Amino acid sequence: MIRAFAILTLALVAATAAYAQSPQPTVDRAALARQAANSFDEGIRLMETDQPRAEQALREAIATYESLLKEGVDNGAIHYNLGNAYALLGDVGHAMLAYRRAAMFIPNDPNLLKNIETLESQLRTEINAAPAQATWSLGRSWLRSAPPAIVAGIALVSWSVFWLALTIRQRWRSMPRAFVVIAAMAFLCSAAVAAGAAWAERTDERAIITAPETVGRKGPDATAYAPSFAAPLTAGMEVTLVDTRPGWSLVRLADTRETWVPSTDLERIQKIK
Repeated sequence: MIRAFAILTLALVAATAAYAQSPQPTVDRAALARQAANSFDEGIRLMETDQPRAEQALREAIATYESLLKEGVDNGAIHYNLGNAYALLGDVGHAMLAYRRAAMFIPNDPNLLKNIETLESQLRTEINAAPAQATWSLGRSWLRSAPPAIVAGIALVSWSVFWLALTIRQRWRSMPRAFVVIAAMAFLCSAAVAAGAAWAERTDERAIITAPETVGRKGPDATAYAPSFAAPLTAGMEVTLVDTRPGWSLVRLADTRETWVPSTDLERIQKIK
């Protein structure tokens, strides 16, 4: 379950990105990728024999992966490995955050899906999604996972076929009208999916509770407003950002209830660029 992606993949991606931006990069990204993987492997090796050194090695791996992200090497493998390292340290919130970010690149990876399922089973606060909210979330998730290049390619091919069929029908009347209609419908559907995928990415307001636990309140103040629920929200929970005030965020839970939490206790899945 918890094994870093191949070092070669990270090294190739990192090296390609480096040379694409500058002929003489100031940071050796391939070396950083190897360093991160080595630290991660060292942490795994020491887990049974030397817990303090294992945790130190895992934290070094996390710091190095974060350095790669700051250098612009942003891919599913790095976020997946970050999630693994955080999970080994028992940091459920940041592990889930990293896995959700990895899912934006590799949404159907079986190891990633298994790790997310494992973390979800460990959440201390379980919120069941309302039926309508579950359907809406499923639709947005599907749109986010639709490969943009494939969707755009299908739309382009459908558009070309539609105009070709229309031209043939207008000039020679040899093309059945039904074929023209089908081609037009195929283009409209693929264009709608492409537009929906772009919209879902731009309006992605999902966030993860990263603090071990946080008290949701009825308003944006810890002293003036009472708690919204009897129990606190716990690390790893996925919420939707609704509004923000200085130091506070209004979030919507999966069951559609809303509450205010300190902004420092959560992180958006989709980073603001």
